[in-house]
Amino acid sequence: MKKPEVSVVIPVYNTGIILQETIDSVLSQSFTGFELIIVDDGSTDQVTLDILEKQEDERIRIIHQVNSGVAAARNRGIADAKGEYIAFLDHDDLFLKDKLFEFKKSMANEPSAGLVFSGIVPFGESKSQLVVLPVVDNPDFLTLLNQNLIYSTSCMMVRRAFLEKHRILFDPECVPCDDWDFYLQCALHGDIRYVQTPLTEYRFHDSNQSRDQIKMYLAGIRTAGKYRKSISDIHEISGIPRLCLLRAANNALSEHHYGIAFQYFGKREFQKALQHGMKAFFYRPFSAKVPLFIWKKVGRKFFA
Repeated sequence: MKKPEVSVVIPVYNTGIILQETIDSVLSQSFTGFELIIVDDGSTDQVTLDILEKQEDERIRIIHQVNSGVAAARNRGIADAKGEYIAFLDHDDLFLKDKLFEFKKSMANEPSAGLVFSGIVPFGESKSQLVVLPVVDNPDFLTLLNQNLIYSTSCMMVRRAFLEKHRILFDPECVPCDDWDFYLQCALHGDIRYVQTPLTEYRFHDSNQSRDQIKMYLAGIRTAGKYRKSISDIHEISGIPRLCLLRAANNALSEHHYGIAFQYFGKREFQKALQHGMKAFFYRPFSAKVPLFIWKKVGRKFFA
């Protein structure tokens, strides 16, 4: 087989029948010079194993590993990739047929870009859960530290040499916000470019990781905290003023604590809601909505 220009990495763990649709969306790409690396992260589901067993396309490589989590599975895919570019695809999402062609063209036209990304086309059972993210054509590190603007790893492509040069990998400690951490690493060391046309179909269903909001917010706190602790190092690399970095990290931490407070309030766990509301206030004391939330949503009920 000719050396591939693009490596597509799909992490897999007990995905069930929808995996075949995901694989087919890659095999039907208009650009054909790719390899598909499927990293089976210790699946025990027979349907998943049967789908993996029956794959015959010569462009597919299947790697089996002991269950280590999605970040480790993606890292294994990076380590085994042979393409100049790497695209990631979650097991339940789909590539539109021109995804690899358009992304490869964008990266070729933007030699300074370490990562390109696009928006999504939502589909599935629960599209009402869609969060509309602001569109920023070329988000920099500070912008992404304030807020993750890239919907999913399924929406982006990176240069393999860029990852190797800067030793960029997915951090298992940040799961399920390891994608945000990955984008921040890329933004710290290179340019990020936005592709105007959405080229990934993102599936909404009850088992989406993002549906567990408290888990997501806690992971976001770990991720933002990681960069808050590294402000001096980030300043040395990027030249971004330390105060700007601190404000962005504090803003992210406040938003995530506020999000947890709101979730606990909905569960009528008012003490936990108040604790996280106070932490949100600590990180961003001059935000009007934080003290307002603490009093109107939590404080009056907790102290009643």
